[in-house]
Amino acid sequence: MRPPEPAPPSPPDSAPLPPAAPPPAPLPAPPPVYAQGPTAPPGYAPYGGAAAAQPPPPRGPQPPAPAPPPQAPGYPAYYPSYPSYPYYTPYYPYPWPTAPPKPPEPRQLRTVQAFDSAVLTLFVLGAAFAWSALVGAVAAAAMAPALSGQAQLANTQAGWLNGVMVARVIVWVMFGLAGALALATLSRFNEGRLEFGATHERRYRELQTSGVLFALLAGGAGLVGYILTASAPTSQNPFAPSDTVEQLRGLQDSLRLGALVWAAGAAVTGMLFSTAFTRMLREFLPPGERRPLAIVPIVFLFVPLLHAALSISFLQLPAVDTNTWTASSLSGAAEAGGIAGIAAAVPIIVLTRALRAAQDRVLSGDVKSDALKRPA
Repeated sequence: MRPPEPAPPSPPDSAPLPPAAPPPAPLPAPPPVYAQGPTAPPGYAPYGGAAAAQPPPPRGPQPPAPAPPPQAPGYPAYYPSYPSYPYYTPYYPYPWPTAPPKPPEPRQLRTVQAFDSAVLTLFVLGAAFAWSALVGAVAAAAMAPALSGQAQLANTQAGWLNGVMVARVIVWVMFGLAGALALATLSRFNEGRLEFGATHERRYRELQTSGVLFALLAGGAGLVGYILTASAPTSQNPFAPSDTVEQLRGLQDSLRLGALVWAAGAAVTGMLFSTAFTRMLREFLPPGERRPLAIVPIVFLFVPLLHAALSISFLQLPAVDTNTWTASSLSGAAEAGGIAGIAAAVPIIVLTRALRAAQDRVLSGDVKSDALKRPA
């Protein structure tokens, strides 16, 4: 019988084992694919699904981020601060080359613009004088029966005089508008006082001074006349004829005195103002066109005096003792002096033509301005 074969010897315990196989690498994550059904990306409505969309991101100001934790003492900040060094200076030290500024055009001169404003002022002033003459003519027509010797005032004439008292308010408004335009004209002359040399500036200073005198004296004289008229004695007993007559006689005297005071103030200052204005205007006109300007101060001297003379003359006509005259009718009779406004048409026409001629000479270059010779 054959004996069994011996078993192979076992390896010793110290022999190394074969290395194990490495695990397989994980697959990369697939790109996000937005579902077409029940889901959708954040902030968008679901497409064809029933699930609700997520709310959109918040808008508007958000609460500030929480402050970082305090740094332990002895350790510098994580990002050290360094001083900033600008690469460029805050300004360019060399001037940038530019074209020289162009001189202003003649139309841009303030004096030329003041000529336009002065013409507009004369138009409004002429309309005011024309309206004053119309009111005066109505008042004179109402006084025609008194001129023929009729002492009593008829109802028709009394209605006309009462209408004159209403219409004279329009005259005051038009003269006030002309005064506002005159102030605007003087303001533009003041801005352009240096455009035509030292002589023009001196002429303007004279015009400015005479304008202030005219406003003070003529306005003050008109205020004094109004105070005299308003301070006329009033009747203590309106049913007593004697008291009414005394009241009307006192009003007559006040109206006469007020007309004299206003005429004296307006005549003197009007002559001074018109003289200064024509002297300034002569510089822009050729010698042959300066002669008509000499009539302007003369007319403006006599227009207020003629107004006062007509007012006083018509105030002598009413017979107040007939008990048909009232305070309103007497004041309306005093407005008959406005007929003198017709005489003001002559200087207004002369000044308008002179202003247009002066403006044309500046625009055509016949009169040179110092502002056109140097940069603006």
